[in-house]
Amino acid sequence: AAAVDEETDTTTQNGKAVVVYKYKLNGSYVYSDNSLFHDDIAAIDFRLVVGVGAGYHVIKTDNAKLGLELGAAYIEEELGDGTSDDNISARVAARHDQALSEHSKFWLAAEYLPTMADTDDYLLNGEAGLEAALNSSLSLRAVVQDRYDSMVPEGREENDVAVISSLVYKL
Repeated sequence: AAAVDEETDTTTQNGKAVVVYKYKLNGSYVYSDNSLFHDDIAAIDFRLVVGVGAGYHVIKTDNAKLGLELGAAYIEEELGDGTSDDNISARVAARHDQALSEHSKFWLAAEYLPTMADTDDYLLNGEAGLEAALNSSLSLRAVVQDRYDSMVPEGREENDVAVISSLVYKL
């Protein structure tokens, strides 16, 4: 019997928890946008983002929404090399949601977080997604995410692109 030589490459090993709260005020809103992120490959043990601010729906119809947000965020992170950092950042974000039909939708989102002390140190996050219903409770979702960190440990990439497909079950 011939020996099987299998080589495996780990290309993704991360997790993210998100809690968002919005309080509506006649077309505008105040928000709290919070997340906890971990990425073994990017050597991020954790990145905590606690953000608050105000937003406004430039477009808000039955089929389309465009929201713009402006606020501040506290960011604390610990990297795999043992270094840690925390800062206060500005937060500028936009999200567009578009219904394509009664059973499908498309969205685009972007977020820019420059630190207040040094605008050369920033995070830039983007996402584009498409979701189509397969039946009343099951949907197919495809998403492209791009995370850019202007200040990364030596030997790490600044840009991280992920293509994700998933089945979504609605309760």
